Amino acid sequence: MDLYLPPLAQCVAAGCEIQIVPDWIETCLTIGETPCFGNYISVATEGAAAGRVFEFDHDGFEFSEADGLRLVKFASHMRFIDEDPMVQ
Repeated sequence: MDLYLPPLAQCVAAGCEIQIVPDWIETCLTIGETPCFGNYISVATEGAAAGRVFEFDHDGFEFSEADGLRLVKFASHMRFIDEDPMVQ
């Protein structure tokens, strides 16, 4: 009788290398959190994804690229501080 293995388990059994996080994760800049959810907003700094903004959903452990409308929502809830914390 053959044992059913889901695709991920088949890959592990075959010795495949599994990439859980994107290549750019080691050099990305995390610039904030999403309003109300606490997901991280990160910018890739190297490779093909350099300059793109991604949201990391910590509940589902997935990365998704932020589109224009989503970026506007992020920016409307963020504040940026330069040296003097009293200046916004």
